[in-house]
Formats: sequence, structure tokens, C-alpha cells
Amino acid sequence: MLREKIIEAIEQHPEAVSRALRFIYDVDEPAISLDGIRAEMSPGENLGDFFLYILEQENKLNAFILALEARGIVVDEGVADAVDQLRRDMPAGWVAGSANFPEAAAQSIIGWNRRLRCRVIVDGQVKGSGCLIGPSLVLTAWHVVAPGPPDDAEARFGRIEVQFPSGRKEAVMPDLALISPCTGGEYQSQFPARDLDYENRHDLAVLKLARPEGVRLGYLPLPQDPVVPANQGAILLMHYPQGEDVGIGFARLSPLPGLSVRWGHDADTSAGSSGGPFLDPAPSLLGVHQAKERGWRRLVPVNVALDQLRTCVDRDVAPEIVWSLDGEIVVGRDRFFEAAAAAASADTRVRGIRVKRQDVDRQGPTGLGFTARLLEHLLARRPGFHRLIEVGFAASETDLPAQIAWHAGLDPQVATIRPASGVGPGEATPAASAREVAQVLCSALDEAAGQARKLFWIYVANPDRSLAPRERLDLEAFLAAVIFRPNLRVVVAGLETLVTPATEFSSLALAREGVPGFVVEVFGQVDILDVENVLRWAGDEIKAGHSDDQTALMARQALAGFRPHNGRYATGDLPGITRAIKKHVEDMRRVAQGGQP
Repeated sequence: MLREKIIEAIEQHPEAVSRALRFIYDVDEPAISLDGIRAEMSPGENLGDFFLYILEQENKLNAFILALEARGIVVDEGVADAVDQLRRDMPAGWVAGSANFPEAAAQSIIGWNRRLRCRVIVDGQVKGSGCLIGPSLVLTAWHVVAPGPPDDAEARFGRIEVQFPSGRKEAVMPDLALISPCTGGEYQSQFPARDLDYENRHDLAVLKLARPEGVRLGYLPLPQDPVVPANQGAILLMHYPQGEDVGIGFARLSPLPGLSVRWGHDADTSAGSSGGPFLDPAPSLLGVHQAKERGWRRLVPVNVALDQLRTCVDRDVAPEIVWSLDGEIVVGRDRFFEAAAAAASADTRVRGIRVKRQDVDRQGPTGLGFTARLLEHLLARRPGFHRLIEVGFAASETDLPAQIAWHAGLDPQVATIRPASGVGPGEATPAASAREVAQVLCSALDEAAGQARKLFWIYVANPDRSLAPRERLDLEAFLAAVIFRPNLRVVVAGLETLVTPATEFSSLALAREGVPGFVVEVFGQVDILDVENVLRWAGDEIKAGHSDDQTALMARQALAGFRPHNGRYATGDLPGITRAIKKHVEDMRRVAQGGQP
């Protein structure tokens, strides 16, 4: 009877049979196929008999029957009845599930799928999937990034990065925010049958991104309370099977015999799916895909580490993003906000920011003065922790050290005091004198900041003229000295030809270890994602209630009529783009207040 049922399934449902075959073989196993079986058959041999023989020899028959049953094809009533009985006998804490997703939940998940899921890449190879759960945090399965067995203390993680649906890649910091390996048995594809054997082995990892992509893209919220699993409830999977973008996976949730720390599901997964998040109809983050076992597929519920995950997210402080200041739209300045947040940290290599224009000739001073206002706005949010000291260059030659000392409230003479070494102005080369004065000045500034328990931020404005030789020497010496003072930060606006006598980081990912330096922000061009972000942030603040599709449409409308080059819009287009964004923001505000756009 089983033979006839399998022959019937092969003849009537060849695609389902092929999918079931792919399902039951692990990635490192040589999978069989219908065409392969036919090619190996002897003349006159029965397909059903040979098919059963192959599956029995490889101990895959029960797994194949279960995989077919999950696809609605029953070939063995006994196995199917056993599975149905297991599903009916819900363990404690489970509830009956629903096959439906509310429309609003489905729309949210579609938007998240387009923005928040990511490929997890290790040493250049896609190893699994993940999702944003915080401004700079990505949740995945530990075994996706594992450098070796769970008890190998000598193993070191490889080079990890993630890639979002937009194609943007982001580096992962070397120190993971959470590491919870799988069990030794799971690592060997042997799955313990008791909760006790999984104690503190959750197979979860939280990656810390070098840039807070979640500020731009959003992130999945953790459930407020432990998720109540729903037997046979509909769930959705955001993943990259085989590293490919195939959309959203549909599945049902099932209990696993004797376990509460691992749950079963029947999503169609493969290599690359591990670490992908499951969502329930709430929609809540349910867990991440882990593996498959004898016809079952397993997920790790977030319940097992919810407190640890919450702690990670609570510590993941997002940089403040300003989308509008004094009625002016702020677009494409994310790097500045991120650098300012990094510099504000006590334990950081980022001691300053260099703000450079993309096109000095076309931009002129536009945006540089705005940078000072942005910085002032950011620091004003925590006046008890920061003090802003603005300095610049007058029409005539400026004594920069004396100006800094005066604005900081120090005795201006501190900028001309002869050091104990006896080397001072007039007694050494101009460069040596400038270095000595800068050291004394920065020491006094750092001491004053420490006593005030604040960070002193020195903002150096772009001059309207070329710097005199002495001014350039003074500024270079000051920048060389200031980066080694823990209570001082500096922001240099413009002055693109100035050679900074310190390390310059083109991204926060490079500011990991070693000597301190400056993060470089180059502004003046934007892309469609920058425009979408501004509109999304504005919509969230206004409570416009727009979907991702509506936001994307508004962004395309704002950019209509402007021609991008390699996906970027030129400096000269910015005034027109910001006017178009402002119009959409005004329309959103009117609609939110009950008016018409």
C-alpha cells in the first residue's frame, strides 16, 4: 500500500516530492532527486520499489513521509496519525493557533522584510540570516557565525558583516553583544531530548554593527512578555535560503516532544535560513530558525534569552537624529550624528569630527554654518555633560590658542606660557613653539573640563580666507594635542586642505582600536534612502501613519525631475530636493491634523 501511495505521489505531485526530498537532506549531504533515481534504475525495475529502497538504505523514509505530510500529501496513515496526535496533545503553556494573519500585521512584516532582515556574511561567504533588533544590533543564530565547536576556547570569530535588502553592507564589530552557543550535540546535528541538556545553550548571537543602521531602517521590537506559543499557529519567516532573496516563508508552529526551549515548524528552509526571524500574527518576534531534525524543523524561541536580549537593546543607545532644525530640512547628515554620538562616549577612539564638503566650489560655505547649529542642538540636549566652545578666524590674522583660551574662560596667558623645558615662542622653530603652546593649552583645557565633569567641544569654523602660515601651524598643533586629552572633543568644519596630524577614519568601523583620531563626514550628496529616512522620521513624529510603500512613493516624488549619478543626487539638486521634502512634510502634518493634503 505504501509503495502504491508513493508511486501515486510521484506521478501526481512531482514538485511536492522534489521539495520533500530537498527538505530531508542536510546541506553537506548528497541529496537524491527523482531524475537521479530514474537514471540509476535497472531496466524493468519498479520506480516505487527502488525509491523506497533508497530511502530505507539512507534512513530517510520516515523523514520523507513527514515532509510529504507537511505538504498535504498523506502516504502513510499511521505516521500521519502519530503526527496529528502529537499536535493535538499540546504541552503546558501552549494555546490553539490560528491560520490567519491580520492585514495590518502582514503589512508590517512585509515592510520589515524589505528593510530589517539581512544576510550574515562570514569571511566573504553568506552563512545565514538575521534581523535588526536595535539601532546597531542584529540577532542571528550563534552557529551562523561560530568559529568552531561551542567549547573551543581558542577559536576566534572571522570577519563578519551583514547585507541588507537594499544591498548596503555594514561591518560588524569584533566584540559581539551576546554570545550563547548551541549545545555540543546540536553542533554535531545530534539534538538532546530534554530541556535540562540545553541549559544556557541558546544558539543565539547578537552582532554589534559599526554603524547604527537601525536608526535609518528601524528594527524589530522585542516582545514585552514571553511569547505564548500557538500550536499549529501561522508564522512567517524572514530569511535568505541559499543566500537568495526568495521573499517571506510561510509556516506553522508545533511543539517538539518533551521540549520547551526549542519549537518545531514546517517552513521550507535551507542553508542560509539559519538565524532568520520568525514573526507571529501579533506581530511579535517569535524566535530564529535553527536547524532541522528527522523531518522536523526547529526554531529557538526568544523566550529562552528574553532578559539578556532586553539588556543588549537597553544598552544600545542610538545617536540622536535631527530631520528638521528651525524649519529647515536636514537630509544626508547621518554620519555626522553617528560620529557625534560616538565621540560623546567616554570610552572611544573618536575624539573629533572633520566635516568636509563634497564639492567645495559649488557648495561654498553652505551647510558649514548649519553644522554648528546641529552640533549646538545635539549638545544642548545634555547641558550638564557638554560645553560647546566655538572659535573661528577673523578678517585679519588670529591668535588661535589665545582665542580658544579666552572662549573657554581660561587665562589667555595660558596660551603663551613658556613650558618648563624653556622652549617657547622665539626660542625654537615656529612649528616646535606651536606644539609646545598647544600641549600647555590642551592640558589646561582638559583639567578645566575634568573639574567641571563635562566634555569640552571645540568647534573650529571654516574661515572666509586662506589661513596664514602661523594660523595653520597653530591649528595643526592644537589638533595633534587635543586628541589625546580624554575630556576634549573637536569638530573642524571645512578647511578641506588642512592636513590633520592624526588618524582620520572614513567610517566608524575603522575606529576600533589603537590611537584616537577623527571621523570624517563628507556631505553634499544624497540618495533615495536618505530622502526616505527623513520622510519616515517626520511621519513617525507627526504620527502620519504612513506605510513603507507610501513613504517610498513620496521619496520618488520628491526626487522626480532630478537625475542621479550612480544613485546619488548632486549638490546643486539639494535645495530643490529639500523644498520637495518640506512640502510632503507639510502635507503629512495637515492630514494628521484632520485636513486635506
